[in-house]
Amino acid sequence: MPELYNSKRSMERATYTPVEIKRGQDGGKDGPRRAWDKWSYAANLAVKPREIATVAARMRKEGALGPADKQVIEVFQKVWGQPSDVPEQALALRSAPLFAPLSVEALAHFGEVLADVRQTEADQVHQLQEGLRAAYLKAQPAPGREAGVDTQVPKGFTLVPDVTVAAFPGSRVYQRLETAVLGKVTAKVRNAKVAPAKGTVGHQVKGTALLVHGPVAPEPRAPAVAPIPLALDPVLTWGRQVKSHLAAADQLLAHVESLGLNPSATFEQVTQVSQAQLKGTRDAAFGFLKRMGVEPVGYLHLERLSFIPAGIERGELSYSVPLSPAEQVNISHKEWSNTSEEFEKIVTDYIESYSEEGVTEKSELTQSTNSQDQHSMGFNTGVTASGGYGPVTITASASLSLNSSSSQSEQSARNHSNTLTRKASARTKKEHKMSFKVASASGTEDQAVRLIKNPFPDKAVRVDYYQLIRKWRVDLYRYGVRLTYDLTLPEPGSDILSKILEIQALQAALSQGFNAPDSTLPWAKFTLQPGQISRYNYMTYAADYGVAVDPPPVASYPIVRSFNHQWVDKDQAKHDEYTSFEVDVPADYKVDGVSWNSQGWAWQDEEWHYDIRTNLNTWLGASGALTLTVGTRYVSAFDIELTITLGLTDTAYTAWKLKVWGALHDAAVARYEENRAMLKNELENLQNALGAQDALSLRKLEREEVMKNVLRWMFGPTFAFVPPGLPADLYTSGGSVLNAAVWNKVLAQGEIIKFLHHAIEWENMLYFLYPYFWSHSSRWEFKKYLDHPDFMHRTFLKAGSARVVLTIRPGFEKDFVSFLETGTFNGLPAGHPYLTIAEEIQAFANTNYPGIRPANPVNDARPLLSPRQKKAWADMQIVMTRLEAYKTAHGDYPTTAQGLGVLTGTFPPKDPWGNPWSYASPGVSTDYELASLGSDGALGGEDEAADVNSWAEASLIGRWYEYTPTSALDIAFAEILPTA
Repeated sequence: MPELYNSKRSMERATYTPVEIKRGQDGGKDGPRRAWDKWSYAANLAVKPREIATVAARMRKEGALGPADKQVIEVFQKVWGQPSDVPEQALALRSAPLFAPLSVEALAHFGEVLADVRQTEADQVHQLQEGLRAAYLKAQPAPGREAGVDTQVPKGFTLVPDVTVAAFPGSRVYQRLETAVLGKVTAKVRNAKVAPAKGTVGHQVKGTALLVHGPVAPEPRAPAVAPIPLALDPVLTWGRQVKSHLAAADQLLAHVESLGLNPSATFEQVTQVSQAQLKGTRDAAFGFLKRMGVEPVGYLHLERLSFIPAGIERGELSYSVPLSPAEQVNISHKEWSNTSEEFEKIVTDYIESYSEEGVTEKSELTQSTNSQDQHSMGFNTGVTASGGYGPVTITASASLSLNSSSSQSEQSARNHSNTLTRKASARTKKEHKMSFKVASASGTEDQAVRLIKNPFPDKAVRVDYYQLIRKWRVDLYRYGVRLTYDLTLPEPGSDILSKILEIQALQAALSQGFNAPDSTLPWAKFTLQPGQISRYNYMTYAADYGVAVDPPPVASYPIVRSFNHQWVDKDQAKHDEYTSFEVDVPADYKVDGVSWNSQGWAWQDEEWHYDIRTNLNTWLGASGALTLTVGTRYVSAFDIELTITLGLTDTAYTAWKLKVWGALHDAAVARYEENRAMLKNELENLQNALGAQDALSLRKLEREEVMKNVLRWMFGPTFAFVPPGLPADLYTSGGSVLNAAVWNKVLAQGEIIKFLHHAIEWENMLYFLYPYFWSHSSRWEFKKYLDHPDFMHRTFLKAGSARVVLTIRPGFEKDFVSFLETGTFNGLPAGHPYLTIAEEIQAFANTNYPGIRPANPVNDARPLLSPRQKKAWADMQIVMTRLEAYKTAHGDYPTTAQGLGVLTGTFPPKDPWGNPWSYASPGVSTDYELASLGSDGALGGEDEAADVNSWAEASLIGRWYEYTPTSALDIAFAEILPTA
């Protein structure tokens, strides 16, 4: 069966090979390299000018100051030897090239000696601070005792501070030294004050100290309490005032300031920060050595795996029917299928960049293979979000030769294709099932039953059912190579977790009930009590809650009532009479005071009297209707004016407070509900925005976040996306650039931006996500249960770390490694290993892949399968090198007429089959065409006769065959079984 190229399937893949470089023990052998890594390490040490000299002196004393160490100290002295006001980023850009030629071992040695210096200093300062603290505490007065008090304890007495003893009647009390007889215990009290005691017991004798003769019962031990940390401030202030401790205080203060602390810190904090600095210095040196042992530069081979149907063959024996002579049976053959679209949906929804190449054959096998491939991509993308070339194989470290990873690449591709086809085969068997049933012959005929009869009357036969399998020819093409840079980033999605965190904060706020004890929201709390409200602050509370409340009733006010009566003649007034008047006091008030003025007129020549019979004292505190009774005799008229002072009752005042409190409470509840409604609306908007982004937008967002973090961690803490000091508004009111300084900064930054975006193939950046537990432990619970509608975005946000492999655009290899290693674009010597890798990749790409990568499957790939074909291509590359040298010398390649005889230097004159090289210049698609015509010496051909040419856009480096089952069957009648 011919190979079906119209049903060809291709799958992009890549082989990533990190490079292992054997470094020398000094910086000169390697040349300038990894300037930014060395700068970041050195800046992280935060070395002080005095420490540089101390490190150099210690190295010199120990005899460990070699040439490489001297070079390191000179650079440190130049960069940090003197205080500088240069911004950190400007200092990094200026001084990073200085660190490129420094030895890795010498830099690590500097850090180790610096840690020893800091350890010695920390030990000295610790002894100093402990001595200063002890002296300070010793100089302080003991608690509970006044300074200057005689505290000398006589022999046989015990000092018990801060006591009160009773002096019983008959005891002798002295002004300065009193003695009290307490049972059989004699006590002496110093600096005592005598005061009368309550009742007739005697006197209380209070003193600052009690000396008790004889044994003293121990006091119950108080529970252990952590001592209060002692701050530096009072100790340093005291030490600077005491001449003998002045130097120690100054030295301790200098050490504290070098740690970045202030005098308000405690002694314990100084010790903790000092130990943390020591540990950080040692860890930095150790980590630097480990990090520099892992080379970030490698290369990525771009490959394509093609599956071409190459025929149908008989496969597994599914069923056999033995038939005796002339026997007839009915065979019932049943097939059924069940289809799953789960993996198809995964790919359709989330992997937008994937598309099947070629024509899809409508069969269960093809669909299963396709589905299995999509499932693999969907699963891998969910775990390791990678872009550009689909499945990526990482090989072991190799030498600098680009050809050395071909066999590893072929082996990994075989494993990949085997895994894919085996899973597809298993899936086909699972989705497509069949069964056979033998039935005895009957007179009825069923269309689902196949009647099989043995036509031979004298011999038995067998009918065999075989499942047909498809044979696939698998070709591994290599069509490109890229220089790569490898680094690991912490929390790639940290900057886009803000909305998730905001949603969690909103949900937490909405879960807090009104006035809940554990509520942390001010608007969800109402702790005001009615008793806190008064006529003086109620307006403040009303303003706080934005509500109008009734003013308080007046605290007191006077009322004036006038009463009078008149008699028309003496006869009416001669008898004792009682006249009553009513006074009404409001229910919310009570009488606080009463005063009156009265005037009366009497009849002449009569004994008269006029008086108020009501006891007005009984009105005090009374409310309601009050009666005033006046008694008269022979009074012609009287006039009484009462002034009653009314005071607000406590009950009324409390009722007003409760009313105001109720209004404020209702306002607080309304505010709570209003805020909840606002939060619900905000939460809904955030959730809608979070789920509204389509998958493509999320992939773009993730990729941009990884790009941003790559630049942050590639160039260290001094890198800035915007030049320092650049204003937010770059233009004047007239629209021109603000000033020359802004213009220069933006143009300079623009060159870096253009270079980084051109040199790195960001569109083909690969990144692999690692689980949440590689992030800070405080985020573990948050990330573990983090949710997002898009499962790939959820995986990205949960990631605790990410490994990123950058591919460098062809033509930028030299500039990129130069900028990365030295901080400049022309700082690498010719023998630098990274430059060697870059030049080799450029030369390899120019000779192996002279054209542009085709969008369609490669049809003109050169075969490099057999040993002779590989040798032919190796020899051709030697010839191509001679052709390039000829062009350099003469300005053009030799013409067809000139041939290869004009080339200088040695090169193989014939191909491995003994045929002359085929050469033409100019060529049809390239400047020249060089080819080996294979074993037959003619154009075209297959296998050993295939042509190996220079203009092919890819190389066929591997070919093998895979087999997968189909749903078709083959029937064999009366075949002889094979014996082997």
